[in-house]
Amino acid sequence: MYRLFAVAGAFALAVAFSAALAEARKEDKAKSIHDIMETAHGEDGLKDQVSAANKAKKLEDAKKPAEEWAKLAADLSKNKPPLGEADSWKRLSTAYEKQVKALAAAVKDDKPEDVGKALRAINASCVGCHKSHKKKDD
Repeated sequence: MYRLFAVAGAFALAVAFSAALAEARKEDKAKSIHDIMETAHGEDGLKDQVSAANKAKKLEDAKKPAEEWAKLAADLSKNKPPLGEADSWKRLSTAYEKQVKALAAAVKDDKPEDVGKALRAINASCVGCHKSHKKKDD
């Protein structure tokens, strides 16, 4: 009887550990390009939230969205480009990540002029990346 309980307990522990490990891997998985772009650049997305807070001179309200955006931007280069060369994707997605991190730093340091510059740089980078890597039907 004791052996049965020991085996059942070990089995339950293994199942619980496997579930926890699967959940941790799920959280470590990079967000898709679509999810990143929709969250950051979609209607009332992170970019709009940061921009609105900057215009209202309330950068405190931009801190959380800017931090979230920086985390998402770090995931972008972990994806494979749907179109175009991998080297170009790496270069452009890494540049995007640096721009978003500069934006987050400007928000954190409460520098509205630098936030505006970073937002303009991010907006200017869209066309080049989309032209090289975005499928026409996306």
